[in-house]
Amino acid sequence: MRGFQAIRVAASALLGAAVLCSGCTVALVAGAAAAGIAGTYVYTEGRLESVEDAPLASVHAAALKATEDLGFSLVRESQDAFGSIVVSKRADNSDVTIALEKKSDKTTSVRIRVGIIGDEAVSTEILARIRENLKA
Repeated sequence: MRGFQAIRVAASALLGAAVLCSGCTVALVAGAAAAGIAGTYVYTEGRLESVEDAPLASVHAAALKATEDLGFSLVRESQDAFGSIVVSKRADNSDVTIALEKKSDKTTSVRIRVGIIGDEAVSTEILARIRENLKA
């Protein structure tokens, strides 16, 4: 029960910070992305952030497949034991950057940025495709 209370406190703190934050865009889905609850994400300052319950290599492969599924052109990719990056271009020539960081052997942090100022709709579609590919 203590763990659940900690998550609730963290989610409340995030919500409070979002209310006090001026000049930045904050979207909390299910109110606890920073606590690492599956199916949640945070979109702030043009970047979507999530933590996925999958190893880095699996999320990297799913991210590559997601960009292919969406018709993006791969610009570059790199991966090491601690993280990876996938950079691609959309048809409108805007950059899509997916940065992954190993949090543990079974969890990976995902950060998605579309264009210079971000695009929440496209970012959430990319994340949805990554999650679909992880299930496959």
